[in-house]
Amino acid sequence: MVLMVKKHNNDEFEEIYIEKLIDSDNLLRTIRKNGERYVGEHNCGIPNGKGKQTWPGGNFYIGSFKDGVRHGWGTYTHPSGIKETCYFYKGKPSLTLRFR
Repeated sequence: MVLMVKKHNNDEFEEIYIEKLIDSDNLLRTIRKNGERYVGEHNCGIPNGKGKQTWPGGNFYIGSFKDGVRHGWGTYTHPSGIKETCYFYKGKPSLTLRFR
């Protein structure tokens, strides 16, 4: 299934294209036109619960999602291997701990 949604970006909306699939294990799998991916738990096709978000550059986030955005504890891993454990509130980091 391919969806075209409008994502709020400050005072403007931008269109993003998402390929979306719910697999036999009831995990949501999405890929955006820019290569960003999500695999994990969901509620009605929206990321909710534990999941993994990856980007084309090799960085990834494993942690909690709520209403489609990072929310709660998770770990962001840079391509260099540096890990940051963060607490997110409604998609924005509010506390970050960096590990090498």
